[in-house]
This record gives sequence, structure tokens and C-alpha cells, in this order.
Amino acid sequence: MDSGEADRRPPPGGHPDGLTNDPDLIDLGAQVHTTATLPTRMTIFDRAAALVALDDEDTAKGSVLIRSPGVLAALRTLFESVWEAARELAPR
Repeated sequence: MDSGEADRRPPPGGHPDGLTNDPDLIDLGAQVHTTATLPTRMTIFDRAAALVALDDEDTAKGSVLIRSPGVLAALRTLFESVWEAARELAPR
């Protein structure tokens, strides 16, 4: 959180319980929205790369690193649509 980068997470499950092991995350400045479902598990880094889970049911199977600008643009659009549709969790 100290880097000045936005940390936005739409956790699956429709409630904050499955969100994090750190209950103070929102209080530290993370923006968190919650949604009942996610299309896939992914993390996007600085619009330059993304990690996408190979198997959402078993993340131990690993993930794929994506650096293709076209694929990253599509993943960012997918993330933004899920983000906008999700419910925001407010600080305590």
C-alpha cells in the first residue's frame, strides 16, 4: 500500500468473509468490492503483466503469465466490468 498504487480487489462469494486474512486491509486504503462470482482468478500488475489461474478450482496447478498488450487490454476491460458491477465494502 505504500507504493501509491491502487489495490482493488473484487473477492468472490458476495461477502467480505472470504476476502482476506488481514481485516484491516480496507482501513489501510485498499478499495474492495465484493461479488457473488468471478469469471476467473487473475492479478494485473501495472498494466504490464497479468497472472491468470490455470484452474480456478485448484490454484495449486499454477497460473500463466500474460504480457501481450491485446490480451492485457481485454483482461483489464473484464476486470473493470466486474469491478463496476460489484458492491463496494466501506471502511469500518
